[in-house]
Order: sequence, then structure tokens, then C-alpha cells
Amino acid sequence: MLMLAYNKEDYNIDCGKGFFGRFAEHGLSSRDAVIRSISNNAQGFPLLMRRLSGTNPPTAVVCVNDTMAAFMMQRVRKPDLGADAGQLCRLR
Repeated sequence: MLMLAYNKEDYNIDCGKGFFGRFAEHGLSSRDAVIRSISNNAQGFPLLMRRLSGTNPPTAVVCVNDTMAAFMMQRVRKPDLGADAGQLCRLR
């Protein structure tokens, strides 16, 4: 699992019951589970694609808000990324 978030404080991620807290509850390391070095969506997309094309890609991607999620889904679906990229993202 991978969480994409902006490089600012966010209660939903930082609090004990947030993203990091839930990982700890299940004995999982959150060290590589977060990309939080971006200040806008466009900066996050290349980082997301790098992780998705890596040797151990996440099986789920969670975005900090709907705006970021919509941006990432639209970009992943662009035809110039290849046929497989479209399979990464489906609306249900």
C-alpha cells in the first residue's frame, strides 16, 4: 500500500488512529508506504509512476484527498503511458 500526501501536517495521517497508527496496529512498517515530499499533484505523479514500475510495486494507492486521487487516476489513464497503465486504476 502507498499513501500520497502533501508535505504539510495532516491530522488524518499523523494522529495515532491515522494512516501510520493503523500500520503499527498490524505490525507493518510504514517507512516506504508514504510519499509525502510534494507540494502539488503534478510533483507527485512521477514519484507514483516510479513506485508503480519498481520491483515491489504497491497493490493499492491511497491519496490524501479526492482532488489528488482524481488527478492521479486521470494521468495514469493517459494513452502515452502504455496499455498496462490503464489497468492500474479503475473506478468502482
